[in-house]
Amino acid sequence: MNVKDTHDFTGRRRKWGRGRAPDVHDPYAAATKLKSPAHCTTCGVIYEHGRWAWPGPEKKTEGEEILCPACKRIEADDPGGLLVLEGTFWPMHQTEILNLLHNVEQQDKKNFPLHRIMSVAADGNAMVVAATDPHLVQRMNDALTSAYNGQADVKHDTDEYFMQVNWFRDA
Repeated sequence: MNVKDTHDFTGRRRKWGRGRAPDVHDPYAAATKLKSPAHCTTCGVIYEHGRWAWPGPEKKTEGEEILCPACKRIEADDPGGLLVLEGTFWPMHQTEILNLLHNVEQQDKKNFPLHRIMSVAADGNAMVVAATDPHLVQRMNDALTSAYNGQADVKHDTDEYFMQVNWFRDA
């Protein structure tokens, strides 16, 4: 058997990499392929060759003017994921933690321009970070857990494009 050939759970043969098509898609993403080129009127990200990217010196913002899925989420105030920090540790290290989370966002945005932090809200009990994509929430959780050894409770909604991570650590 060829290494690249495999069978999915239904017993049908499939090609490598094509069997992970998710049943749940981002409701803010276009249902059909957009006309290329296009650009977001709010953030300036461009859609070209079926992919969103930041405009560079060689890429121009021309074509159809649209709102990208991330800006649609931000406008609707409908996050794709939440990271909730609880415990006595985060208030003492709030600045360091926010720097870490923003660094993760910046690294992620280089390759995935639709992955953004929407808002950060903190009160005495918890800090809630809302993001446009559940994958960014997962990466922020991984960075927090790696750096500070907290406990994470990950809740991924299988019916919607949403993830909530409750991260906890006491001092």
